[in-house]
Amino acid sequence: MDRRPAPDPGVTVATMKGARMDAEVNEFVVLLGPSPVVHQATGIVSVQIYAGLRDAADRLIATSTRTGRSVESIALDVVDGTLRFD
Repeated sequence: MDRRPAPDPGVTVATMKGARMDAEVNEFVVLLGPSPVVHQATGIVSVQIYAGLRDAADRLIATSTRTGRSVESIALDVVDGTLRFD
């Protein structure tokens, strides 16, 4: 006899994955701020360096720190193609 409780019908794999993705998105908003251009640039850098979003975000932040420019300024250059990471 199986004594495990019945699964909650409101909790599905999709909602669990959605919750995990929401947590990841919240982490990036805290890390990078709410600017859409920064998040777009993070995706672009991720593709350019063949890495995940966290590594791309770290690269944007490191470049910002090294150059003394804001992350948003760096992101604008990435999005308009004047700065590449590959």
